[in-house]
Amino acid sequence: VSQDVPKYMMVAGDRAELRGLNLVGLTRRGFSIEEIRSLKTAYRKIFICADTTAGSFDERLAQVEQHEGMIQVPAVRAMLQSIRDSFAEDRRGICKYVMQFSSHVSLLYLLSACRKSEFIKWE
Repeated sequence: VSQDVPKYMMVAGDRAELRGLNLVGLTRRGFSIEEIRSLKTAYRKIFICADTTAGSFDERLAQVEQHEGMIQVPAVRAMLQSIRDSFAEDRRGICKYVMQFSSHVSLLYLLSACRKSEFIKWE
């Protein structure tokens, strides 16, 4: 794994690509249904967009941080902080992820340590 894996998430593949929340681990650790539901909502808003006008990664992350209901959940705050910490000056960013849009268009996002999102369109 060459980049950070955000808190509560799983990766797979030779180059460690984000695959979603570790729901089994969260359940085993005693997270409540409400905490898991909030984490799922935050994850979807950041990594899975309903349309192509959802904004940049930083904009989606900021929207979740400003969402009053989600930011009150300590697990969501911890997940968001782990993502932000991954982009600190001396860090390497988070693992790449495939972002799914409702139009079934996938974009492979590579988040670099310089806090910029780059993407390659896969057809």
